[in-house]
Amino acid sequence: MYDKELELYEEDECLTIEEHIETFFGGFHYVCHEMCDDGIHVDVYVIEPDEQRDFYTLVTVGMGAHEMNVPADPIFRNKARAELMLCLPSDWELETGDWAVQMLMELAHFPVDENAWLEAGHSIELDGPVDEAAAFTGAILTSTYVQERKADSCMLPTGDTVQFYQVIPLFHEEIRAYAGMDLVDFTEQCLSYIGFIVDPKRENTCITVEREYSEIQKLVFGNLEHCMDDAEWHYSKIEEKELPLNEATGYQHLAIYLRWCMEHQLMSAAFMQAYGDIADYVREQGSRPDNRLLLECDLRHFLREEFEGVLHPAMFNKEGQEFAAWYYGEDAEEPYFPADIDRYACAYFGEERYHSDVFQDEAYLFVPWEEQYYQNMAKLMNKRFRQWKAKA
Repeated sequence: MYDKELELYEEDECLTIEEHIETFFGGFHYVCHEMCDDGIHVDVYVIEPDEQRDFYTLVTVGMGAHEMNVPADPIFRNKARAELMLCLPSDWELETGDWAVQMLMELAHFPVDENAWLEAGHSIELDGPVDEAAAFTGAILTSTYVQERKADSCMLPTGDTVQFYQVIPLFHEEIRAYAGMDLVDFTEQCLSYIGFIVDPKRENTCITVEREYSEIQKLVFGNLEHCMDDAEWHYSKIEEKELPLNEATGYQHLAIYLRWCMEHQLMSAAFMQAYGDIADYVREQGSRPDNRLLLECDLRHFLREEFEGVLHPAMFNKEGQEFAAWYYGEDAEEPYFPADIDRYACAYFGEERYHSDVFQDEAYLFVPWEEQYYQNMAKLMNKRFRQWKAKA
């Protein structure tokens, strides 16, 4: 728990926030007060529907009294304070919909409780469904529904800025699926059918997709001619040259690439929808590298069983696809991931052994499957990613 005395707005700061709410979101009719103070005191201002807005708007006041633990980079200087808002349909009733108030209060306390920070694009998963009537288990934050840019920030008399973020409640499966998207993709592809006005009775946009027939598999197996790599190509060399290796060897460098992309959140929404639990586990384990990790995060079997050894652009989000096109694509030039793998093999075995008859020009297949192999390649891939970013 973040241990700090109760943080409250000064009176003139509170008046400035209220004026901002009335200007951009409408005049508030009543306030839901938090019963217990813990670090901060959060009120939820309720703005009823009118001729301009056929929906309720709920806005927190109090979260921004606390300065969040934002990164030290100057670009985050004006993002240390924030308030949240949420929109509900015009037939909403407080008695049956107070889950929305409680959700806003819980999210507002998150930066205090976790000594963390929130901004547009961040998703938060709660401990469980917010209510029996609304099975949402978390939310993603976006810019506000108000098109006017000034609506998203309010300057306090002290000169500090308070950001306003829209809360879009999500189901558990949706949080996993959309974690692989950047905010622009989420806004364009998902918010258009979820909407900024919360419908507690809406369908889970992910629940109808079964794992074995997921969108990602359809994309991969429907476009094999455009795949990035196929373990079968490499295993065929083992058979043709009668190399003393097993089938799993042909999956090694594909699994390395896939694990690195999972750790760097480059997987597509469809992939996260179907395999978010695996990607989350890989990221969690990757934060504590040790000699046993490669066995715990061994994706060779996963690639074989779920994708028949195929790496395909559809497995990655927009950034992942663009990086793959530069580094692993069919038309990619140097630097090129397979070439980096080959160079690693040469450095590992030395020039003489690398060119020996034992390896028959396939030394990369003989590199031992060990955690250090992944860690060394991951460092190089980090460098390649920075090179690509610099060119983009």
